[in-house]
Amino acid sequence: MPAMRAIVLLIAASPVAWAQAPSVEFPPAGPAASVAPDGDRPEPELSADGRKSAAAGIAWLLKAQNEDGSWGEDVRCEAEVACTAIAGLALLGSGETGRDGPHRAAVTRAVRWTARRALASGSRMRGAPSSIETYLGEHIGDYLACAFLAEAHGMVPETSRDEATAGALRRLVRRIEGWQLQDGSWNDGVEPLTTTAIVYVALRAAHNAGVAVKDASLAKVVKYVESRIDTARKVVVDPLHGDRPRFTGTAGALRVLFGLGREKTPEGRTAAGILGKLEFGRDYGDEVSGEDFFGGVLAAHAMIHDEGKPWRATFAKLQKVLVECQNEDGSWTGHHCISARTFCTACAVTTLETPLRLLPMIQL
Repeated sequence: MPAMRAIVLLIAASPVAWAQAPSVEFPPAGPAASVAPDGDRPEPELSADGRKSAAAGIAWLLKAQNEDGSWGEDVRCEAEVACTAIAGLALLGSGETGRDGPHRAAVTRAVRWTARRALASGSRMRGAPSSIETYLGEHIGDYLACAFLAEAHGMVPETSRDEATAGALRRLVRRIEGWQLQDGSWNDGVEPLTTTAIVYVALRAAHNAGVAVKDASLAKVVKYVESRIDTARKVVVDPLHGDRPRFTGTAGALRVLFGLGREKTPEGRTAAGILGKLEFGRDYGDEVSGEDFFGGVLAAHAMIHDEGKPWRATFAKLQKVLVECQNEDGSWTGHHCISARTFCTACAVTTLETPLRLLPMIQL
């Protein structure tokens, strides 16, 4: 892994409310956390085994990237939008930006491929049929592409001044806003809390990158998420999964609430308490699924906002499972539903990188 260093988000963020939401505003993104020397970092943050796993995952992703900058579901496969975007985010999280890192060219190629595809697409970013779209919805590529381009806009100088990238980001925001449902969610797959959470992150990152979010309601997002948390019965009620305890859906709810500073609300406390009692990687059986890997990213990026015992306990749980289930070649594979190695590997790496605090998206 590259030497740890803090990256400051280049685009200033003002606390502007989303449309139709005068009572709910984005808090400004916090400053990038300074990175303490290894000996000063509280355990159990990223261990030596965790660092080794993340480095092997990055090496595998670089090997799997196509010449045009895209990624497919596996090594040198037909381009898939969600895989490209999440792999790009994993590289950004490791410090591989246009400014630093020996593989910065890989990031720049991925940004430009994603921007070109967004500008060329019509109603959504269509690509090769994938298990990712089957389970996370046909728009998941647009959601993740928006998050990736918004992050790159502030971290990759070669593309932050590129009108094509900015234009692609604006197009994605307008498109995604139109897909919000009346209940406040983005629910076109089997993980409505998870997809709603990643859209929240994507639109907020775009907002911080200077793109106006005018036609989506943040108030409805908050109302939707809080309505799924039954504080009396202490359960998260998922529209498609009932009130069966699930790590992934709970992580999605927490990602929104903790990102908005609502961790001390009854809903935030209830959801955090539920997550703390759940095993990671067991939502779909005894082996980790692709959805589990994605839920790990949301859980890590939510709980780090707390930075107390709950965060350390959550990350220790995530790290242990990820290190143990990594393939010998450095990749990770989903054993249920989403099996795409690129997607699962990028999610695992992004989760393990969370303590490095290099990805500004974590602040949101």
